[in-house]
Amino acid sequence: MRIIIFDNAYWNILNFRGDLVKSLIQNKHELIAVAPRSPIFQEELEKLGVTCIPIGFKVNAINPVSDLFLCLRILMFFMKYSKPDVVLTYTIKPNLYVTLVGKLFGLKVINNISGLGSVFINKSIITKIVLIIYKVVFSFSYWIFFQNKHDLAFFKTKNFLNENYSVIPGSGVNLELFKHERLKNPGKKFLFVGRIIGEKGIRELVKAAHELTQEFHDLIFYFVGEVGYKNVSAIPTSEVEQWKVNNANFHFMGKVHNIREYYELVDIMVLPSYREGLSKSLIEASAMSLPIITTNVPGCSDVVTDGENGLLVQVKSSEDLLDKMRTIVLMDETYRIKMGSTAKYVAIKKFDVQIVIEAYLQVINIIK
Repeated sequence: MRIIIFDNAYWNILNFRGDLVKSLIQNKHELIAVAPRSPIFQEELEKLGVTCIPIGFKVNAINPVSDLFLCLRILMFFMKYSKPDVVLTYTIKPNLYVTLVGKLFGLKVINNISGLGSVFINKSIITKIVLIIYKVVFSFSYWIFFQNKHDLAFFKTKNFLNENYSVIPGSGVNLELFKHERLKNPGKKFLFVGRIIGEKGIRELVKAAHELTQEFHDLIFYFVGEVGYKNVSAIPTSEVEQWKVNNANFHFMGKVHNIREYYELVDIMVLPSYREGLSKSLIEASAMSLPIITTNVPGCSDVVTDGENGLLVQVKSSEDLLDKMRTIVLMDETYRIKMGSTAKYVAIKKFDVQIVIEAYLQVINIIK
């Protein structure tokens, strides 16, 4: 079968869909990946056997004029290339516009709702417009995968859905790659993994972490993720540089090639995000036996049961975050180790990437 994947970045396809891509290729499917141009990551995908055909578009900005041109580019794409058997879409613009255009060609489009994102966190007139488009789009979708039950419930209450949907555990975690037994946990090293943007709760974390390091001078915070990411809530590089100046215990590592070594290095994972689809960094950290501190919001609370494999905090509250980080630092080491072991058990039972792959293959095989 010919399968086309649309996403807002080739890096996303590699990082979040890589195991699915490999499985589809192993099952003798022809894969074409469409996203904005990124030669380095296109080359990595091509090594796997994927054909990359870049289409340029603004990832974050919702603009009627530029989005109309995007629809035209998608239209021209489908006119130029042979009709695919299946189209997989990820992130908001591919979900919306590829599905709309695909209807004209009678394409079977499988959407993946990987979180509701900035448009829904920062409610505006754009949110209402996007909702109207989603209502139309979902009537055209062959299948819709949701990454958490909260997003599914949101659209069900809007009466946007038929019966062609299911919930999968995000992108899943490769348990062969992410596995680690943790016999010690001194509770000294924290890790944040994510884009350096406001919606990840980074300002609340920096404030709370700064106060905590005044109490416990030997704590270290590693921040792994892209600085200067093009997003409406991106933290200015100048602000990040000031954070470094203000606290020598902060280490901003940027985007890294091997995230696994940081999971091995640290003792505690922390992600005070405002909302997620299903956080890949949290399920990877779980598989690496790390206790987790995260917010009680969709996509985060789906991973953590408070007091068992981590601690939940109030969203946008640096005070509660400070209190929970202090709690886990002062906690008996054996309990931190137990939390990490529970996290690993949960990852194995609920977040194995094979669950995601089987869900996709099942739907694709019906089309076949």
